[in-house]
Amino acid sequence: MIAKAALVLLLLAACPAAALAYPVPAPDQLEQLRRQHHRKAWLRVTTDSMRYEVRVRRIDDAGLGGFTTRRSAPAPPDPLPWSAIARIDRRTSGFRSGQITGVIFGALGGIIAANLTGLVENHGELGVTAGLTVGAVAGGWLGGRRGDRRVRERPFYAAPLQPAPASVTPDSSTSPVEAAPPDSLAAAPLAEISAPPSVGMTAPAAGPWPGGASPAVLSACRRLDPEDLLRVEADFGRFQGYAARVGPDGLEGLRADLGAPTPGPLPTMVTWDHIHHVDKRGNSAGAFARRGGMALGILGGIAGLATTGALGGSDTETVGGALAGAAIAGAAGAGIGGLIGLGIPRWHVVY
Repeated sequence: MIAKAALVLLLLAACPAAALAYPVPAPDQLEQLRRQHHRKAWLRVTTDSMRYEVRVRRIDDAGLGGFTTRRSAPAPPDPLPWSAIARIDRRTSGFRSGQITGVIFGALGGIIAANLTGLVENHGELGVTAGLTVGAVAGGWLGGRRGDRRVRERPFYAAPLQPAPASVTPDSSTSPVEAAPPDSLAAAPLAEISAPPSVGMTAPAAGPWPGGASPAVLSACRRLDPEDLLRVEADFGRFQGYAARVGPDGLEGLRADLGAPTPGPLPTMVTWDHIHHVDKRGNSAGAFARRGGMALGILGGIAGLATTGALGGSDTETVGGALAGAAIAGAAGAGIGGLIGLGIPRWHVVY
């Protein structure tokens, strides 16, 4: 008997778990997906076991097909049926904004470099054009590469939820205690029915805030949305990716970022009492604006002080010149620093 039971357990362990079969989208939803899709857009397709980053040429009743993948990235089966697709997200990045910023600053830097190297003095307008062109091309390339690192996901399609499995009717082999009819509860003492839960099943403590959530949790919920790339420190380890829903109860529907390692199977939902730290991926515009404003503000104040003093101004005029130079240069430095910081990613503490 023991040998047969062990054999059965081995056979069950060797059989792979059956994958969920998702339904085909309705005809109107399928038509809407076709209209909203662009062949050059990168999509992240999630199945039960994998996530793929692909470009899709064909969306039809059978599923997705005509894939283009990035180098060294896994390719999905072609076609990929709807029954295997749990959700699709559209990948977006700051490529275009970074490219435009890079072109502007690259062109300015190219003109300055052409003047410093004597190219403008020797060749005139041709030197200016050459410096501007080379700087714009180089700046656009660097800005585009840096901006492409600011990746976000936008929901594109989610398969309908599957109905919950029907409850199992107890058979004749069930013990008398398990098979007791509901009427037997009426005969049980009231103390036994209202007994507190066992250890480890304590209910969350209610606080003075709505739903028992603290101000820190409510602030995090207001600052996060499903498109934000998150870095979460929780009981199960470090997770980097996205959450389909952020609420006072916790983070639900976690999806790992393709470029980051995962600590293992992710839970369906993580409550806030198991979360230690949450960071949101953003840019460095604020930090660079402060640094640029302070740096150029100091230099502008010194230049204004020196210029007013050299012109023989009074003490009051000298102080006014220094303040004016600091204000003008500081504002310019903050604007330049903010534009540069848009292309530099940074993690912001949320919780």
